[in-house]
Amino acid sequence: MLIGLVGSTIEVREEVVQRVLNMSIVRPHVASLVGLGRGVTRSRVLDKLIESRRGAMIITHVMTEGESDLIRRKGGILWHMHGDVSDKIEFDIHQDVWVSLEENRPKHFYNVEQAYSVQIIKHRSHNASSYRRRAA
Repeated sequence: MLIGLVGSTIEVREEVVQRVLNMSIVRPHVASLVGLGRGVTRSRVLDKLIESRRGAMIITHVMTEGESDLIRRKGGILWHMHGDVSDKIEFDIHQDVWVSLEENRPKHFYNVEQAYSVQIIKHRSHNASSYRRRAA
C-alpha cells in the first residue's frame, strides 16, 4: 500500500501521518522528501524508496507531477489535503481522495480515519483478486 500526501502545509501533512500512525496496528513506513531539492533528484530518490519498501508507505511531501505520476504508476494513491491545493498536481477523480483534518469538512472530503480505512480495503481487495488469479 502506497499513499502520497499532496497540498496544504507541511504541518498538516505531518499531522495526517501522526493520525495514521496512531491508528495503525502495523505501522507504515514514512518517507519525507523535504529538503531534497527539485526535479530529477527527488524523483530518483522517490523511485528507490518505493522499490525498497516492505509493506505500507506514506510519502509525506509530494510536490511535482513527476512524483505523483510515479506513485500512481507504482499502484499508489494520492491524498489531496484540505487547504492550499497543489497547482502542480491534478486531482485524478478515478483514484485520488480529498482528506481533511477539520471536523466541519466539506462532504466530499474524508477524515484521516475514513481515508485510511478505504485504502486498506482497496489494498486487501486488490491483493485478494491477485491471489485468486495466480491460484487459478
